[in-house]
Amino acid sequence: MANPGPAQRMGLAVFAWQSVSNAPVVQKATAEAGVVRFQLAHGTGTGCFIAAILAGLLLVSDRSGLLQIFGRTLVRLRFAIVAMTCMLGLGYVTRYSGMDAVLGLAFTRTGWFFPFFGTFIGLARSSPQGSDTSSNVLFAGLQKITAQQLNLSPILMCATNSAAG
Repeated sequence: MANPGPAQRMGLAVFAWQSVSNAPVVQKATAEAGVVRFQLAHGTGTGCFIAAILAGLLLVSDRSGLLQIFGRTLVRLRFAIVAMTCMLGLGYVTRYSGMDAVLGLAFTRTGWFFPFFGTFIGLARSSPQGSDTSSNVLFAGLQKITAQQLNLSPILMCATNSAAG
């Protein structure tokens, strides 16, 4: 683990990888910062988890019953947790392998039709899986690169990707 110290005490785990290749669409060729941050204390899910524990302590009379409910919930969500983890991993792979950039440059050939295609990408990706988050993770880099190359607003195109889902 990189950077041990105060970051870990605040719930932030930092993992760094060296030798990540250059990003293909940049002003100056530099190595991509291969850093994954797990921000446990700063995430919205942490607040929801703490609220669920507090509500469980208030509503469930015995703590063993609370642990049983938590265990059953984890069993029910096991496939969803694996799917979400794989989707986030795939997002990192597409980003660091340059796949986002290659597809983004390919979509520049659509020209002024790209706002339609960009919206369709968000819709087509989130409809089968039912997750707007997976569409954002996988295609936000593509939307940003294509929008920058076509002199469109990257913020607007990424928002359109998210809103279409």
